Amino acid sequence: MPPSTKAAQQSEKGAVLFRQGEFAKAARAFEAAVKLEPNNPERLYYLAVAEYKAGRLEASLRQMERLIRLSPDLAQAHSVKGAVLNAQGRSEEAIAAYRRAITLNPALAEAHSNLGNALHKLGRDDEAMDAFRQALAVNPSYAMAYSNLAALLAKQGQSTEAFELYRQAASLAPNNPSFHLSIGAALRKLGRMEEAITAYRNAIALDPKRYEAYGNLGNALADLGRYEEAIAAYRQALVLNPNDRQSKWQLAHRLRYVCQWGEVEVMEAELLAAPHQDDAPFDPLPALAFEAASGADLLRLAKDWGRQYGANTPFTHAPRPKDGRRLRVGYLSVDLRQHPVAALMAELLEVHDRQHFEIHAYSYGPDDGSPLRRRMEAAVEHFTDIRAQSFAQEAQRIHDDGIDILVDLTGYTSQSRPEILGLRPAPLQVNFLGYPGSMGAPFIDYIIGDGVVTPIEHQHLFSEKIVQLPLTYQPNDGKRVFSPGQPSRAEQGLPESGIVFCSFNNSFKLTASMFAAWMRILRAVPGSVLWLLAGTETARRNLLAAAQRQGIGPERIVFAGRLSPEEHLSRFRLADIFLDSTPYNAHTTASDALWCGVPVVTMMGESFQSRVAASLLRAAGLQGLSTTSLPEYEAAAIALAQDPARLKSTKNQLGVGNLALPLFDAKLFAQGLEDAYRRMAEIWAEGKTPETIVVIP
Repeated sequence: MPPSTKAAQQSEKGAVLFRQGEFAKAARAFEAAVKLEPNNPERLYYLAVAEYKAGRLEASLRQMERLIRLSPDLAQAHSVKGAVLNAQGRSEEAIAAYRRAITLNPALAEAHSNLGNALHKLGRDDEAMDAFRQALAVNPSYAMAYSNLAALLAKQGQSTEAFELYRQAASLAPNNPSFHLSIGAALRKLGRMEEAITAYRNAIALDPKRYEAYGNLGNALADLGRYEEAIAAYRQALVLNPNDRQSKWQLAHRLRYVCQWGEVEVMEAELLAAPHQDDAPFDPLPALAFEAASGADLLRLAKDWGRQYGANTPFTHAPRPKDGRRLRVGYLSVDLRQHPVAALMAELLEVHDRQHFEIHAYSYGPDDGSPLRRRMEAAVEHFTDIRAQSFAQEAQRIHDDGIDILVDLTGYTSQSRPEILGLRPAPLQVNFLGYPGSMGAPFIDYIIGDGVVTPIEHQHLFSEKIVQLPLTYQPNDGKRVFSPGQPSRAEQGLPESGIVFCSFNNSFKLTASMFAAWMRILRAVPGSVLWLLAGTETARRNLLAAAQRQGIGPERIVFAGRLSPEEHLSRFRLADIFLDSTPYNAHTTASDALWCGVPVVTMMGESFQSRVAASLLRAAGLQGLSTTSLPEYEAAAIALAQDPARLKSTKNQLGVGNLALPLFDAKLFAQGLEDAYRRMAEIWAEGKTPETIVVIP
C-alpha cells in the first residue's frame, strides 16, 4: 500500500476520533499520517488542531509553526496559532497572529472573533467590540461571534442587548447548550426568572451531563423561593461533578432556607477550609449566616469576591477644593423601592441638611410604583434611574454630577452592581447599611458603623476605615404606620394567654443551636409559644420535627403568613418578646420589633451582622437585653418572661411608635452621619488617605 493511501487512512481515522471528542487519540492518528506525508499542509493542520483540543499547547504550536513555514500564506494556520498563543496567556503574540490571518483573508470571521477575545483578555474592550462586529460583518451567520459580543456586553452591564445577541446565536446554532446557558444568565440578570429556568432546562436537555447548567438552574429557582427544587438541582450538579464548589456553596445556603440543618454545618466548615480558587470565588453573602465563619473568614471571602471588580479606574480625582460649596452626596442602590433598605432610609433622606448637602440618589433597581418608591423620589433633590445603562455609563453619570461622596446601600446583596463602584466614579466611596460587613474592596474607603457593630479594635476585620456614629449605624423611619385596628391573638392562631415569643427573621438565619435554645426557653416558660415567619412547607415540617425532638409539641409553634408592611406591624404588637438569631441578627426586623414595643433579646458575636441588634438595643436604652453567650441569652429571655412587672415596664419604656427614643430620631441620626461626611471631606481636602472617624455626639 503506497504511503499516500496509508496517510489517508490514518487521517480518516483521526477525523472520526476528532468528531467523537477523542482529541488525544485523534492527534496520534494525524501524527502517523504526517510521518507518512510530512509536507502535506492539510495533515499538519489537523494534527495541530487536535493537539490544541487535547490541551497539548506546546505540541500544537510546534506543528502550526511548521505548517506556517511550509505554507506562510495560509490564513487559517495563523488564526489557529493565535488561539494556541492566547490559551498560553501570550495575548499580545496572539493578537499579532490573528491580525496576520486577517490580512491574508479579511473574510475569516473566526480570526476577527478570536482577535476580539484576545483584546478583551487585555482589557482593550473597545477594540474587542469592533473585532466582534467585524466578524459579524463578514459572516452574519457566525454564531460564536454573536455569543462573544454578547458576553462582552453582559460584562459591561448591558444585559438586554446581551440577551438579544445570545438569542441570535442560539437561533443559528440551536443545539449548542452553551448558548442556552448564556441566555439563562442574561435573563436572570434581567429578573426574568421563569424564562431563565426554561433556558437552563433547554441546556440540560441538550447536554444532560452539563453540571453547571444544574447549578445555574438551582440559582434561578432559589431566586423565586422554590428552594426544594433548587436543592435538587444543586444535588444533581454535585452528582455530575462532586468537585463543583459553587453548587456546594449554594446548596449549603439553600438548605438553611428549609431548615435542613443535618449536613449544613459540616459542609460549611469544609467549604471555608477549602483552598482558594481565584477563578471561582464564593459569593460572600451566604457566609454571613454560617456559624463556622469567623470575622477573618468573612473578610477573606469579601476580598476574594471583590477582586473581580475595580481593574479599570478611568476617573481621576484631585483633593477637594475648599470653595465652600455644598457637599454632594450620592446614594447608590438597587433597593430604592418597597424594600427594607428603603424603609430604613426614607426619613433620613427627607431630613438631610439641604443648606450644606446636595443629595442625589441613583437607582438601578425596578420602579415598583409603590408609595415608598414615590417617597424616595421626592425625598432627594436629584433622583436618577440608571438601570438601563451600562456600568461605564452609570459611573460616568455619577462622575459628571460631581459627586463627592458615593454611598453604596447594596454591597454584595442580590442584584448589586459593584462594577460601578469599581470604576471609582467618586473620590470617596462608602459602604453603608445594605451589606452588614466589609466589602473587602480597595475602591471602598469607609464603612459606616458604630461602637457596637464596628469597635475600633475590630479594624483588622475591615478593609474600609471604620466610621463610628454616636448611637447606632442604622437609620430608622419614624413615619412607619400601622394598619387600622389590631388583630386579635385568636385571629393569628395565638393562645389568648401566655407569653408569645416571636422571631420573624427569614428562615436562612435560623440555626440548629439557636432553635434548640428556643425550645429550652419554651420548656422553662409554661404556656408560652414561639411565633415564626412561615417559610416553605419543607421548612415548617423540619422546624416542627426539630421541636418534637426537643420535647415541644406542634401546638407551641405558630407560623405567621406574609402580610403588607402595615398589617405586619399591627400584628407584631401581639408578641411579648422577640428572640433574635445569631450569627445573622435581625436588622430591619429588630427595629420593627422595638417600634412595636416588643423587647428584643440578642446574642452578640464577633462580626458586624451578629452585633446589629445589640447596637439597636443600645440606641433604645435596653443594653441589658444584649448577651454574649447562649446560656446568658437563654437566661435573659426566661428571666424577662417570668417577671411580668419587668416585662411590662420594659414595654412601657419602649412604647409603640415612640419618637422620643434616640433610635427613632431621624434628625439626630442625620446630624451624626453628616458630621461623618464632613470629616471625610476634610481629610480628602487635606490630601490625606482615609482614616478612622469617630463622631462625637
